Amino acid sequence: MVDFNNDVTVTLDKKDVNVMTIIECHYFAIQNYELYLGQSYNNMTPVAKASLMSRIDTLYYIIRPSLKHFWKKEKEKEKLKAIKVQILSKELDSKLKAFENMQDFLFEKGILKFGKTKKVNTAISDEEDSAKGL
Repeated sequence: MVDFNNDVTVTLDKKDVNVMTIIECHYFAIQNYELYLGQSYNNMTPVAKASLMSRIDTLYYIIRPSLKHFWKKEKEKEKLKAIKVQILSKELDSKLKAFENMQDFLFEKGILKFGKTKKVNTAISDEEDSAKGL
């Protein structure tokens, strides 16, 4: 929450907030999937199934505007229609297929990419530090 009466308030760019929301929603879906698998492997009635399905639906509705924005080609539009049909389905397998396609999209856009490191040339800063006597 932003406090305009506080001089040390730090805010985030709305893009960063959206990315964090997507990552959090993705994390919750994965967490529910693990719970679902654990219950089904233990021959228990998978109580987490409904929760998992709703998490996948939520992720879809969060990223749907981005999917529409970036998927403009005919083949991509067909994929978007397929995801919508899968999301509207009441079958878990169908929703998991949609989830897989959404993960591919998020990875493609760099949201779920791992190892996003930047190489920094420390030699330059070392030279500057030594020139300053540090």
